[in-house]
Amino acid sequence: MQSSLDFFVGNVDGQLLNSIDDLLFEVKNYQVSDQRFTHLCECLLLQCLDIPVSVQPPPADAIKRTFDSAFAHLEDDVFSEEQKNCLRIIARCYNRNQLIENFYEAKREYLRLKQSRAKSKALEKEVRACYHRVMGESADRLAEAYFWMAEQLDEQMKRFSLAEGEKQTVAEAIITVCDQSFELCTPGAAQLEFYTSYTNQPYAGDLGLEEFGRILNMVVPNLDLPLDKLDESKEGGAIMDQYLQDHLGFTPLSHFTEKGERDKPPKVVELYHTLMQRMTDELTITDTGDIQKSDLIRILDHAYQQNDVNMLLMFEIDHLTDQEDYVKSQKFNKICVWLMMLDEANENWYDESYSGRQDELFGYLTHVYMRSGNNINAVEHKVRKTKDIYDRMVPALLEVGYAMESDSKNMFMLLAESLIVAAQDPFEEGEM
Repeated sequence: MQSSLDFFVGNVDGQLLNSIDDLLFEVKNYQVSDQRFTHLCECLLLQCLDIPVSVQPPPADAIKRTFDSAFAHLEDDVFSEEQKNCLRIIARCYNRNQLIENFYEAKREYLRLKQSRAKSKALEKEVRACYHRVMGESADRLAEAYFWMAEQLDEQMKRFSLAEGEKQTVAEAIITVCDQSFELCTPGAAQLEFYTSYTNQPYAGDLGLEEFGRILNMVVPNLDLPLDKLDESKEGGAIMDQYLQDHLGFTPLSHFTEKGERDKPPKVVELYHTLMQRMTDELTITDTGDIQKSDLIRILDHAYQQNDVNMLLMFEIDHLTDQEDYVKSQKFNKICVWLMMLDEANENWYDESYSGRQDELFGYLTHVYMRSGNNINAVEHKVRKTKDIYDRMVPALLEVGYAMESDSKNMFMLLAESLIVAAQDPFEEGEM
């Protein structure tokens, strides 16, 4: 780090030292916004390069740091009524030592669940790799056949004079086979345009954050989203949000609705600055003199912009409470809030549900793996059976689709109704 700074720092004189003192004084005595902190750092960097620059005076609404913590009082709008009731119960039930003991117990459970989640995701990754290796292109070919069937229905219905109810039945059949196609393979733009012409609403698919990030990396130059961190957590969404702001110039709504830190909840402001001061190692100066922030800082910035006190509190628990002195230095109310946040996190861990059909599929295959005594061959066997079914379905669909061209109206409507009925969950036990 010293060698990197040597490139930027010229002669160290009294004026430069005074600028450093002024910066430290302001940061120590005032709540400094992220924009203001960036300005101060940029000015200091230019002064180190012997480039004359004028530092803007502190904003008129700058909040002076006070000795009393914003967490001295918990009856405000950042917590729901349910959370406030929970905090009252915690405060009545424990003295300080009992509170700290219960906090550490809840944190141990939280870390255990977190480790279990990591193992589950690693297992799911192995199952996904097995699925794609065995399935090959069979699922893609079946997806193409389903969508072709939808196009055939669209084309052949023009041969008949259909009543309004019959048109609705055909439209439902078209939407149904499109859904079956899109469950197997991510749709293209032309396919979505065809689909929405029948649904009259955007396609609500199950494109995961990681897959969405992969698409963005392909179309946005130099975006370089960290795909391994883009899970379905709030933190994953925060990282993507900040990357898009930095690279595409998106402006958060808070920049328009808030005049400054006086408009923000005091607990958000206090937490953000406390955490930023302890995360200075996550800010680096690049060879070009830019200030580069880590993904941890991106999570903090997102939570600050969104006034998400819960996210800031969980960040504090994750990154600072390993230090025993830090925990002991906190006020009783703050530790009450920590315990409440951990209890919520631990309870919500068991309420997780599948976000889409692909997640449901891989969840089922993971269950197959575990039920078989951790045997990946059982997963391979199950996928191979499904692949064989898919391979037989493709020519069958093509045969039905071509025959549709000579079907009578009654046969055409019977086919449309049959396609709707036949659309059942392929991932049920024993039917995958």
